Amino acid sequence: MLGHLGLGFKSPWQDAPLNSLAQIDSAPRRPHILCCIINWNGLRDTVECLESVLEIDYPNYDMLVVDNGSSRDEADAIRHRFGNRVVAMRSPSNEGFAGGANRGISYAREHGYDQILLLNNDCTVATNLLSELEAASRSAAKVAAVGPAICYNDARDIVSSAGVMFRMCMAGSRRLGAGSSPDKLPKTPYEVDYVEGTCMLVSIPAIDSVGLFDPTFFMYWEEADWCVRFRQRGFRVLCSPTTRVWHKMWRSSGGFLSELYLYTFLRNQLLFMRRNFRPWCTVPRCLAFVGVVFARLAYNVLHRGTEGPRVLMKLVRLVIQAIAWNLGGSMEDPILPRLIQRRETALLESY
Repeated sequence: MLGHLGLGFKSPWQDAPLNSLAQIDSAPRRPHILCCIINWNGLRDTVECLESVLEIDYPNYDMLVVDNGSSRDEADAIRHRFGNRVVAMRSPSNEGFAGGANRGISYAREHGYDQILLLNNDCTVATNLLSELEAASRSAAKVAAVGPAICYNDARDIVSSAGVMFRMCMAGSRRLGAGSSPDKLPKTPYEVDYVEGTCMLVSIPAIDSVGLFDPTFFMYWEEADWCVRFRQRGFRVLCSPTTRVWHKMWRSSGGFLSELYLYTFLRNQLLFMRRNFRPWCTVPRCLAFVGVVFARLAYNVLHRGTEGPRVLMKLVRLVIQAIAWNLGGSMEDPILPRLIQRRETALLESY
């Protein structure tokens, strides 16, 4: 394995291109890929996503939508709109991104696919997405997962993330390329600590080696936990910066300052830290996240006159609840279902 999970790991942009490690076969058998999109009360975004995926230039892929317990039967609506071009299955309940993706992975295994593309429903994709990701997966030995450059949907020439590297003691992470133009990114694949679950092409044999997503995470940090497990088993995780997706950020959770996002993100990053690294690193990580949120709240108050003391107290309460859940020792979480229900109500009102 190259490096030790990002601790003291040199920026991959300073290394030799990974395609120097293994020659790419000029005419290999094209792997059979399942494109799996997780939908939850997001039919309009999912339709837009599917329409862009249908334009992909890769010759050997199929499409699956997992409707994650939407209030309406959105799987049926997708079947009516797209016919046999898309398989749509309905989960009886909202199992989060982790649970919905696990259903898609099980389907891919049962039907003999070589790789699965996990894709958020609030994305649109470049036509060369699968061709570039699949080529990157052959650019080095033992590649488990490959992600593209992720750009903002409302600022399409600005990178949100081109892979993520952990900082020392896991007290922070750095999104490579964030804020830059995609044209400034490297032209060859490079190794990272993890790629975001927004879009990732994953090898089915690698999944067989490490197992499925941990559904305890529900959403946020489940892909970081997965990539750590891949790397612990000697697999590589790569970013392929020559292709991209455009992401409508935080659509399912309701935004960066929503209760659902704040609670779930903080709860799960603490869970991730406890499971994978030194428990005492949770303290600086928690402080770093809260500091970012406080800075955003202060900016909004100063520049917009919104989100004052009441929102600040809400944040404090959510932080305490997230820490208490991690200290409690039980996987049962009474807070999360209530926050999901509130978000679902807001989504339905926006139809």
